[in-house]
Amino acid sequence: MKNLIKSIILLVFLIVGLSTHAQGYDLNDPNLIFKDNKGNIQTREWVSELFKKGSVSVRQKKNTDGKTEMTFNLISKKEVEENKKRESDGIEKLKNTKFPDFNLSTVDGKKVSNKDLEGKIVVFNFWFTTCGPCVTEMPELNKIAEKYKDNKSVMFIAPSFEENEMIKKFLKRKSFDFKIVARSTELNKKLGILSYPVTIITDKMGIIKEVIYSGENIIEKLDKFLYENI
Repeated sequence: MKNLIKSIILLVFLIVGLSTHAQGYDLNDPNLIFKDNKGNIQTREWVSELFKKGSVSVRQKKNTDGKTEMTFNLISKKEVEENKKRESDGIEKLKNTKFPDFNLSTVDGKKVSNKDLEGKIVVFNFWFTTCGPCVTEMPELNKIAEKYKDNKSVMFIAPSFEENEMIKKFLKRKSFDFKIVARSTELNKKLGILSYPVTIITDKMGIIKEVIYSGENIIEKLDKFLYENI
């Protein structure tokens, strides 16, 4: 059997009494044990297929041998919306506050930090390669990036928590015309980002002005903000 392609998938943890958390995991990690909601051990392929069917919750616990058990379960649209609202309420509080400090690198090795963004309006699109809605909205985002590509007062940045290798493989088959930034996990945590994609717009002072989720007329909102603020 051919070796599995190393991949990272977003796992959404719904932990009783706590807020929702998200983190990237390597499905080939030998220290991970995958189970369905009946306790049956499952394969990596099963996990990948489950994520294609809809939103998934994952509960984790450590075994005595140090391995991590992950139990997967499909969640309803109602649960998804409730979790999204909790997250949205948290991120909405960031409006009119300073965007967090960061120092990251693009997939081609160029450094990007807050200092590089001074005096510019910045459109941040937080995404990852196996996120269906992220990929779906890329053609529209590319249109906006193309429209403003000659305007030096605007920057389009797309942070992903994934590693360079995975992102580069993705970009060989899909076009995304933003400045792609890898390994953004800490920045995502600072912002409280749990679901993807989400777009954050900052003004020329680095203040967060807009938070836009997938499907919320993103192109119209982006175009309107840029037209009114450039």
